Amino acid sequence: MRSAVRSHSPDNMVYYSVIVIFVVVAPQVFADEDANVMSCLEMFKPEHIAEHCCQDMSMFNKEFESCQTKEGEWECENAKCLFEKAGILNGDTIDEKKAAELLDKQKKEYPDNKAMFDRVQAQCMEGKYEEYPPKEACPLIKLQICSYIHSVVECQNWKPGDTCKKMSDHAKTCKSVLDSTTK
Repeated sequence: MRSAVRSHSPDNMVYYSVIVIFVVVAPQVFADEDANVMSCLEMFKPEHIAEHCCQDMSMFNKEFESCQTKEGEWECENAKCLFEKAGILNGDTIDEKKAAELLDKQKKEYPDNKAMFDRVQAQCMEGKYEEYPPKEACPLIKLQICSYIHSVVECQNWKPGDTCKKMSDHAKTCKSVLDSTTK
């Protein structure tokens, strides 16, 4: 049986997964911070993602697009394609040692983005990605969601324009929400 997130695009998959995080889980913890939680949701709208506002993440766009299906659904097979290209799998399983080595390599290759890679390592490795919804998703999807969320909130270089300015503002607010859950 295939684990799938049914949507019209991988951007929608991220958006709907984040909705689960911030609409179901976060309000229970942050009932007084609805506006901050909404910033996280706004940041992950498909139209915001489609702009590729975070220039720090541009190195991943080609691989991401090459693993998409024509139907636009994002399933475990798509995430497997992405992580196989990154060289962090043993068969169908995430090899965290290889993932840590890749993050270390990326820190050296992209020193201006060290904080982003450090955040992904701190918040997603050692099985922490398993805590990310959707519950029924395969571990590969969960790692992708975790990595994406923590990369965006650590983004330092944003494209100009109104949409990207809004996404940058939402990312800063969302980062504070995420940081307050990990203390």
